[in-house]
Amino acid sequence: MIRRPIPAQLRAYEGKLLGFARISDQDYPNQGAIAAAYPDRLVIVPDAPGEGPSVVSVVWSEFEGAGWDGDAHRLTLRFVDNRRAPLVMTLQGKAGYSLALIVRERVEYSIVFQQQANLPSGAIAHGMVRRGPDEVLFTEVIVDGDTSAADDVVVAQLEASLRDVTGLAPDA
Repeated sequence: MIRRPIPAQLRAYEGKLLGFARISDQDYPNQGAIAAAYPDRLVIVPDAPGEGPSVVSVVWSEFEGAGWDGDAHRLTLRFVDNRRAPLVMTLQGKAGYSLALIVRERVEYSIVFQQQANLPSGAIAHGMVRRGPDEVLFTEVIVDGDTSAADDVVVAQLEASLRDVTGLAPDA
């Protein structure tokens, strides 16, 4: 339960506010920002309303993982889509550590099951069953490397295995 005053810029968001912390990062020079965790998403808002970068809102299932560097108070969130640069922020105070724990829990909660497969081309396919913001499960397969036509069969088998293990209906 949050016992600190909730910043005005966070009051506009629906859903239960799980935690928030101020960001002191190079991405937000001279005005800072606030990172906030909700059950379905991470929200980053400028510290001063109407100033600086626009609001960022990302559902948990878009993140592959989260890492915390306690010495630097730095939280790093890696996206499932590895073409997107990781989201890195330095969080202030004890609230930063608390938010990092909440973020990690929310990302892990969104990952129901993981499996990988080595493809004939030498690439690796990473498959996951994820929980979306609406609590509905879905599958996601990401391939690291160049693929060949022969890989399609193994990727389809991976997808079928993910669905079978988690009880999802076969893909039509």
